[in-house]
Amino acid sequence: MAETRLTRQDAVDLCRGAAILGTGGGGSPEPGIRYLHALLDAGHRIRLIDASDLPDSALVLCPGSIGSIAPDAGLKKAQTRAYEAVAATPENPSFKSLRLLEAHLGRRADAVVACEIGGYNTAVAAVVAALAGIPFVDGDVVGRAVPEATLSTYTLFQVSAAPFALVDVWGNAVIGVSVVDDQKAEEIARFMSVLGGYSEMTSSATDGRTLRQLLVAGTVSRAMDIGRALRRAEEAGACPVEPVIQAAQGREFFRGRVVRYSWRDEGGFLWGETHVEGTGRWAGRRLRIWLKNENLVSWVDARPAVVCPDLICVIDARTGQGVMNTYLAEGRDVAVFGVPAAPVWRTPQGLSLFSPRHFGLDLDFVPLEEALAGL
Repeated sequence: MAETRLTRQDAVDLCRGAAILGTGGGGSPEPGIRYLHALLDAGHRIRLIDASDLPDSALVLCPGSIGSIAPDAGLKKAQTRAYEAVAATPENPSFKSLRLLEAHLGRRADAVVACEIGGYNTAVAAVVAALAGIPFVDGDVVGRAVPEATLSTYTLFQVSAAPFALVDVWGNAVIGVSVVDDQKAEEIARFMSVLGGYSEMTSSATDGRTLRQLLVAGTVSRAMDIGRALRRAEEAGACPVEPVIQAAQGREFFRGRVVRYSWRDEGGFLWGETHVEGTGRWAGRRLRIWLKNENLVSWVDARPAVVCPDLICVIDARTGQGVMNTYLAEGRDVAVFGVPAAPVWRTPQGLSLFSPRHFGLDLDFVPLEEALAGL
């Protein structure tokens, strides 16, 4: 089986690039970098493979972290400290959820795949794989970060989340043997995350053949490419905004200063709106972004611009680094660009699951190539 072994620098590039594709969610890159470095320092290998190298009969599981990305406070701060203490050990709750599901299935996993592309959730797959001594797959099941676990190609291809395992850092552990539908699995996981700060979930058992059919392939490598572009611009003392957008294959559609950011932490989600006042060639114009953990719908001067499932990526206008909605603040200068969603999401089947209407907004999906014409 051909594989790439990630270095300390690869870990940084991966997490920083994935944070940009995470569209404001998917977790912050800094913890992922710390945990991956700790594993490498402890002698673990972080192995990345192409899905084509998986045997048809391989068992592939999907680990990820579920919870609101609102700023840490109270219980969540305590949870973060507790997780830090065990992140690079077998007591890691994400790893324990993998082992719990394996025990239920009566079989060890051959590989894992990221539940999404995000600064932390992509790292979770790499961390779990390294602790288990198995590879993680170059790809994910969304092509971006999303607020709900059901917004994945598993749902499109009718791969059930159950059986699934949930573990939190406090020692609570749950096996979901069966559910009426995957929305119920989401609700169970979300409820546990509200109780404990976050829940670590391993789910959606597939074989290698099925995974290849539903995988959004190459997204881990793509995130690493974006991270490298950012790093090389930094090393050259150049503005990193354009290199980052190029590496992401995106299109910038606004630049300005955040003048209002309103949010609330409710039901295991961060809900909010970002208002940006244009600068430079966007002076006198206004951008609004609606978010549920991730950036999902945008308007320029009240006209719909980039909307989900296409990606709305917000980066710092000076550093080029991804701006997480957890830490977004008024007064920040940002550059905003769109990236086309994976082709599967632009199909009628994909849009029936993931579009503005899924979130109750009276708005149809228009590909960003068309929506941005004339803006």
